[in-house]
Amino acid sequence: MASKGRTSTRLFALLQRADDRRDFDAFLKELENELGYATDLDKNVPTTVGVLNVGSQASATGITKQPLGHVVVFFDGRLAMVNGDQTGEFYWSGDNGVTARPLLGVKQGDFLYIGNGTNTPVMIAGKFFYLHYEVTR
Repeated sequence: MASKGRTSTRLFALLQRADDRRDFDAFLKELENELGYATDLDKNVPTTVGVLNVGSQASATGITKQPLGHVVVFFDGRLAMVNGDQTGEFYWSGDNGVTARPLLGVKQGDFLYIGNGTNTPVMIAGKFFYLHYEVTR
């Protein structure tokens, strides 16, 4: 495994290139190999149907496993801005979107919601999320 400073620099470089990638599986495997721990990927997480406003549920299903840290979220083929509050493009919540979960507090079964950082209303029907996160081995 790489040193912490080198890993942080490499991770940042990988994330900067993420928008240009078409093969997310290869990108995420490269990320896992660089970081040196077990990860999981929820692929093709469907969005809810229709045009949504701030506070609306965006993901049709919750995260499938308990993440051990930060969850990297891709939306419609690009890296999404997810904050630990409602100011980002999306946020995590376990109480129907009333409160946002801190980024390191996401729990199995949590859903993504539309945050204040979007130009609402948002048309998300037919698009997908990819969720990448560390899990126990």
